[in-house]
Amino acid sequence: EGSEGARMSAGFATGPCGRSYPARPAAAHLSRAKAGVAPSRRSARSRDNLMAAVSTSDNPEVIHAVPANSSSIRIGHGYDLHRLEPGYKLILGGVNLEHDRGCAGHSDGDAVLHCVVDAVLGALSLPDIGQLFSDKDPRWKGAPSHLFMEEAFRRMQALGFEIGNLDVTIILERPKLAPHKAAIRKNIANLMQCEAHRVNVKAKTHEKVDAVGENRAVEVHTVAILQPSSTQRSNPRSDASSSPALVGETISRLYSTIESRKSADPGSSWTAKLFSKGRGKIAQKVGEEATEVVIDAVADNRTNVIKESADLWYHLNVLWADMGITPADVFDELARREGQSGISEKEARTDSA
Repeated sequence: EGSEGARMSAGFATGPCGRSYPARPAAAHLSRAKAGVAPSRRSARSRDNLMAAVSTSDNPEVIHAVPANSSSIRIGHGYDLHRLEPGYKLILGGVNLEHDRGCAGHSDGDAVLHCVVDAVLGALSLPDIGQLFSDKDPRWKGAPSHLFMEEAFRRMQALGFEIGNLDVTIILERPKLAPHKAAIRKNIANLMQCEAHRVNVKAKTHEKVDAVGENRAVEVHTVAILQPSSTQRSNPRSDASSSPALVGETISRLYSTIESRKSADPGSSWTAKLFSKGRGKIAQKVGEEATEVVIDAVADNRTNVIKESADLWYHLNVLWADMGITPADVFDELARREGQSGISEKEARTDSA
């Protein structure tokens, strides 16, 4: 895992933006036992509590994620390298290997699963694992890497994709991985909820060259090919993200995440920093985003209007949270106006002013 960078998540993705915080899929996540992942002291912790930290992110660049339900094939590349040091377990692909040293890392150090996660996120044009699960965040200390795989799967599924093929290359001098490749392959397939034939695992040595060849590090490469999900291919007009229930869930999750940033350290996230600058600066950002929407609308740029509208919605939520207003308050007001003339509504506001 790397440190949190300038880009987010979905997001939680996802910074501020609509496509970047896809709705939670209906399918239940596979159990640790089914996936064959090594036990962890974190296994008893609720996944939902852990994942709340990444339900939305704090960087607008997340809006460049692949559009939901795209019909294109997506290709991503993942890379990871971990030092091998005494005192750590050597866990690769969810398999606990006997060795005199293991992967040094903030989480359980599973370089194989980390690499697969980055390949999938890269194919979706989402932020990398270090941005979603920062190694500066104590919540991920010792965390089992199957959590990161489940989150990558959730985002992939929510955007309408499934695994077409995963090609994983592990470069490790010792121990030999040939006896473990089948188990690693099975674990990856289970976590990505795909057939085993869609996953390939290769093991190489580094011929005693450099840190990897001296058994001081392990290196992993993954190429991921994502294809539109079978549901999307059979019904290309469907758009699960437009479901009112899922939209409502996304709005609620986004607002909760933003609200949690109000009292956070300004250096911990982009939104916390904005809160620290005060309501005037927040309101200014709302005005700037609204102006961008207008500019792109006049230019008839539909794609940018969607993106800038997502930014506008995000900053409106920041402003509401700062003022103690919830999205429900706004929706109640809209419901109150239903069937009412817009002219009379404006006149009423003018009179009251």
